[in-house]
Amino acid sequence: MIQFTTERLNLCRISSDDFRALRQFECDDQVMRYTAVGRAQSPEESHIRLLNQVLISEKSAPYGIWLAQLLNDSSENGTVGWAMLRPTEAGELELGYMLVRQKWGQGFATEIARRLVEFALQQREPRPVIAKTSPENHPSMRVLEKVGFVFEESLQDSLRLFMLPPKS
Repeated sequence: MIQFTTERLNLCRISSDDFRALRQFECDDQVMRYTAVGRAQSPEESHIRLLNQVLISEKSAPYGIWLAQLLNDSSENGTVGWAMLRPTEAGELELGYMLVRQKWGQGFATEIARRLVEFALQQREPRPVIAKTSPENHPSMRVLEKVGFVFEESLQDSLRLFMLPPKS
């Protein structure tokens, strides 16, 4: 099972035991507004999403979805969010992340994104890495730019595609 550490975080592959941690951000409209579902989830919806995320993570190995927690606090209070690095149908890797609102603005998203991009680029056959975000989600766009992504194209009115340029 692949897990990562950063300066402040431990990223462990998401499991069906992570429901209470997931609920910390899935029940928050502000956190969920830029996601594909666009709104807070009911407990039942979160449970279904968690089971789907666990399945996706297992099928995507060595990539997948990870729960991010503070290194010194693996309790629910130490939950920072989750992150994903998953293969797309086009053969790229899509980077994504979601943080508990109380952890916004503390550099955690950048720390997570850097570590997962580093992992992606260390693979024997590295794939292009993409990320999608809403044009209104300026903090997420700043995170992607800090990690080295560049704006590629607008996909729809609600999404912008960022691409990590290949290393020369």
